[in-house]
Amino acid sequence: MAEGEAPGHVAVTGWVNTAAELPGARMLLDAHRDEPALRKAFAKELTALALAAGVPAYHSDLVAQGRRIQDAARESAPSTDVVDLGRASRTGLIARFRSALAA
Repeated sequence: MAEGEAPGHVAVTGWVNTAAELPGARMLLDAHRDEPALRKAFAKELTALALAAGVPAYHSDLVAQGRRIQDAARESAPSTDVVDLGRASRTGLIARFRSALAA
């Protein structure tokens, strides 16, 4: 973190930069936001964002704070185009993740 930068700004910038570097992975994760099997992982992502932004670890709702930070990051992130990988027969989550990483 550069001197004088607010932790919230650093967390948003980090999320945006990571999403830009791994657009396929981010799109795949976003496409499966409602998957029950991933709820805990997404809650951990939001908690990590909140902590990186300087929200105290004892805050009553770190996940909601993280979601607010993630929403701010999404608003400031450039949009990415969806790429059709042409692998309709491979529809499992892991197969999609592998395909997105390979793109």
